[in-house]
Amino acid sequence: MHATTTTATTKPTSWPDALASVTAAYATAASIGAGHAPGSAEEVSFNDAAAAIGDAVHALVAVPAPDIAAVSAKLKLLADEFGGADADHLTAISQDLARLAPADGELTVTDTIN
Repeated sequence: MHATTTTATTKPTSWPDALASVTAAYATAASIGAGHAPGSAEEVSFNDAAAAIGDAVHALVAVPAPDIAAVSAKLKLLADEFGGADADHLTAISQDLARLAPADGELTVTDTIN
């Protein structure tokens, strides 16, 4: 069990907690559903839930990825939710890749294919 908890003011500090926050944010939005009348309480709730997805994805990107698959997940979420990444996102992902690179710091074509 992870000691980190996630609240509106606390960002997750571990990959599992950050991923759980993203999953929970998607589940909340799905439980509300889209397509509510403009200005309705349901629309406001859905918009808040959608914003929480964005916040959770931003927090996930900031947490160090444990492996290359997690880096891939970050890139997919950024593409799916935002159509790309900003400089802070790219810096965090670059740091992941540098940390996860082979000990000699050099990635070869076969490293990226395999």
